[in-house]
Amino acid sequence: MNTPRLFTNAFTRARLNNILRLATLATACFTLTPQALAQAKTCPADVNRDGVVDSADLALVLGAFGDCQVGADNQIPYQTIGVTYNGLHANPNPTVKCINGDLTTIQEYHTPSNAYFTAIRTYYPKYQGSTSIGVMNQVNVTTPNMKVLLGLFLFDFPENTSSWTQDDLRYFILPYLDDSNLTGVLVGNEQGAILNSDVEVYRKYINQIRACNPSVPVGSAQTTHFWLHNTWANDLADNCDFIAVNIYPSWNWDNTDSHNQPLHSSSSLCPAQGFQSFVSQYNSIKAKYPTKQIVVTETGWPTTYGLVAGVPAQFQIGLNNAAAYFQLVAAWAQQTQVVVYYYSMFDDHYGVNTTSQYNFHFGLLDVNGNPKQVN
Repeated sequence: MNTPRLFTNAFTRARLNNILRLATLATACFTLTPQALAQAKTCPADVNRDGVVDSADLALVLGAFGDCQVGADNQIPYQTIGVTYNGLHANPNPTVKCINGDLTTIQEYHTPSNAYFTAIRTYYPKYQGSTSIGVMNQVNVTTPNMKVLLGLFLFDFPENTSSWTQDDLRYFILPYLDDSNLTGVLVGNEQGAILNSDVEVYRKYINQIRACNPSVPVGSAQTTHFWLHNTWANDLADNCDFIAVNIYPSWNWDNTDSHNQPLHSSSSLCPAQGFQSFVSQYNSIKAKYPTKQIVVTETGWPTTYGLVAGVPAQFQIGLNNAAAYFQLVAAWAQQTQVVVYYYSMFDDHYGVNTTSQYNFHFGLLDVNGNPKQVN
């Protein structure tokens, strides 16, 4: 039996996307007042960004009618291995000083491969302390040479607070689509079931980004299992410029060996075995999506295991294994020219998946930005 598909071919999908975009423009032309436009920092329907939604914008969309070229040119440029950054790692309400300090730490960090990070991947476009703190703004102020793969967190799942997502997109992503430090946008990170209705949510935000700047690469970060086995994976892939995949070695996420290190089939997993698992998963993704750029948006190795409140034991072998895995992945990324973001810069106490106690301990540095120590 054929797998259900939202669109049967690229031609149909392109026509429908153009029609939807045209409808959005037409609606905006008749519904947005000059006062409303003046209050908005940016408007998806204002294609030429002249501050007015009018026939000039409509003409641009009509002129762009044609077959869809998603993924043809929009790719993340190769860079040496980057790192993921969660601004909530130590505080659910970080200050500007905290964010700027984190960015400086990332820029000055000397990696296990004797290099420095020049690229980060985020999960949110802004953080909410006493005021809203935009990631791109702080990067431009503090680390102006840092390249950013900017994440849009989808509050649509499961809270159904889509207005939060829309505001983040409107004020903290769309105004920066022409920024030279922006390498691309990630819509969502392992969020949703994913069912037909979820794909529609992803598509809604992807199309808004494309309406403002079609040259900015857009993707969605999902697990290896999703991209290989989810019924709707092909439909989401069709709407992405690149496949963004979070790849982790195959290990038991709920148990450890005697040194708080990962197990596979009841035996301790070494970095070389983990790396082989990583490469195997990457190759499977590449085989399924041969025409797409594959960007590894997460991979890493936990230094220990346990709830942070319990101060779990940190053994030297955990630090050694994490450093060895980083070196293997970084060397592979350079050899194959694959864009990779290592997970993560800091140990995460907030804004982290709590389904496994490993997830608190993937940082190259501890939660406060200090080198990890054996205890």
